[in-house]
Amino acid sequence: MSQTALLALSNPAGVPAAAVAALLATAGDLRGADGAAHSGQYAGLLTLLGDVAERASSLLAGAVMAQSSEEDLAGLANAERLSAAGARVFAALASRTEQYDRVVAMLWAKLARRLHADVLLVRREYAPSAYAGTNWTASLAGSPIRILPGAEPALTALSLDPLVYATGWDLPSFAEQISRFVVLA
Repeated sequence: MSQTALLALSNPAGVPAAAVAALLATAGDLRGADGAAHSGQYAGLLTLLGDVAERASSLLAGAVMAQSSEEDLAGLANAERLSAAGARVFAALASRTEQYDRVVAMLWAKLARRLHADVLLVRREYAPSAYAGTNWTASLAGSPIRILPGAEPALTALSLDPLVYATGWDLPSFAEQISRFVVLA
């Protein structure tokens, strides 16, 4: 359970601000992880997720105050999708590695899950109707967090059940496709 989810139990009104602060902290943690010597071929994905966390913090604040454009909402939806995919990549990596590398991959998975949980919690609880009436076709093209078609094969594969499909996943390729074909404005 994230700090934001725990705060929701005691101070529901403070959750959006806490989530924005948590997203900024997560962005820093993800960017710090990409500079580590052991990040290697996953550095691009770690950097991207850090950038997504920072950008999502401002998008989330706008959604809570009902001041978001359709493009901003599409960016928030893409942040949810990317963070979930990142969590799956790192969780699968943790299951394939041993000792210290496993601990590091588990930390990366935890950071990606925290990013996903904070965005999802606040959007669902504090802006539940934000996506209602959104013209997805038009808004995705101008989204501040934009997923290009080259990332779709990796995101589609990562959306499948990891217990069934994870052994066949090419994790370095997925990480490279996602980090290469996502654009932040």
